Amino acid sequence: MNLIVFKILIYLIDLFFCSVNKQYIQWHAFEQHIMRYYRSCVYAATAKNKELEFTISEKDIQQLKIDDDMLRHVQIEGLVKHLTGDHSLCWDEVCWLKNNPDLELQEPTLITYSQKDCESFKKMLEKIFIFKKGQSLITSNRTCKNESFNRIKLNYHSKTTEFWKSFRTRHSLAVLHNNNGVLEMMNSVRNTGLLNSFSVQDIINIKKICKEREGQRQKNLQKINERNEKRAEDYEKKRMKLKGFDYDQVIS
Repeated sequence: MNLIVFKILIYLIDLFFCSVNKQYIQWHAFEQHIMRYYRSCVYAATAKNKELEFTISEKDIQQLKIDDDMLRHVQIEGLVKHLTGDHSLCWDEVCWLKNNPDLELQEPTLITYSQKDCESFKKMLEKIFIFKKGQSLITSNRTCKNESFNRIKLNYHSKTTEFWKSFRTRHSLAVLHNNNGVLEMMNSVRNTGLLNSFSVQDIINIKKICKEREGQRQKNLQKINERNEKRAEDYEKKRMKLKGFDYDQVIS
């Protein structure tokens, strides 16, 4: 999950449970619907755009790719229609009912609500589904990348100690380490401090350490990818099983 999505989800949780937002108390029962639909739309948009990169030209991508305005439209208009039983705006990846009309929409729904109530629900979504300009929810970056950088930062400044004088320098070293590697970071420091350059043996040793760390990182990534692929396969099997289920059969 990318960091922006995570922060907004936390905001949504606070919104539904915080006492200062009692004006939305009538919609608290819809929390799971909102969270699930919101999150699923973000992941579906990212997957759709990534798929376009492998199927069409770069020129056509700009015309067909999903932007944040389109995503917001589906998250709000699509969710309202979804809860009223109309799945015309839903994406296949988000809503199973779109291609499986025999399935029933999970309660609670807006089917029995008035048009005025639906408009009130929509205005509530428009108010809480916000994010800063210049930020996009449609990204392949995930929280794990942010956590990876945080681990590197711990090499330069501990969470338990406040380095208020050298914080910027320590943070800059962490950025150089993360983006360019240990060797380039250390070379930059020595050049800035007018220190002697590393010897050939020093460079060989540093590269060896970096290679071992990179090898371990690749192993960890492989394990994560294998786990995610297995989850995707299990998800698809359950989906196909549900799609092929005969709902007209009589079960004794």
